[in-house]
Amino acid sequence: MQKKNITISIPDERQFKRHKNANKRKERAKEAIEVVLSIKKLHVSVKKDVLRRLLYAWTQAEPQNPHATKFQSASAMSKIHARGSLVHEHVWTRKSVVEELSNNATDTKAIGKILNRAIACTITRDEDNALRVSDNKFKHNKRHNGWTRYKKAGIDVYDVVTGKKKC
Repeated sequence: MQKKNITISIPDERQFKRHKNANKRKERAKEAIEVVLSIKKLHVSVKKDVLRRLLYAWTQAEPQNPHATKFQSASAMSKIHARGSLVHEHVWTRKSVVEELSNNATDTKAIGKILNRAIACTITRDEDNALRVSDNKFKHNKRHNGWTRYKKAGIDVYDVVTGKKKC
């Protein structure tokens, strides 16, 4: 099946615009993540909670607006949505990324590779609910992560910069 390009018409406030300090913001988020991972005496549950929060700092570092991500669902792009009806969703679940980070706490190269999979996608609240249902259905399948989650939930996602369908 071939992925097709589309002409994308997105409201101005959700056009992807790379933040002028995106690289610095990502580097600071990565440094904070590495510091948290290095704290030996920090309780595991606290560490994971802080890491989950820091993943937002990482995925929100690039766009100027948290709902103007590079990847957006067709439904999210299709019209202007009421405040609170869009979700900044993590393609690879925060839980899975935090687990991987925790398992590779001392490997700086691995941390960088793991963070490169920490990608955000703007979707609607209804699509977020569909993802949760799909995630619960496939929670014991380790391959149910990343873009596979969106495919299984029936959510069409596009790269708004290139216009190419992602899934």
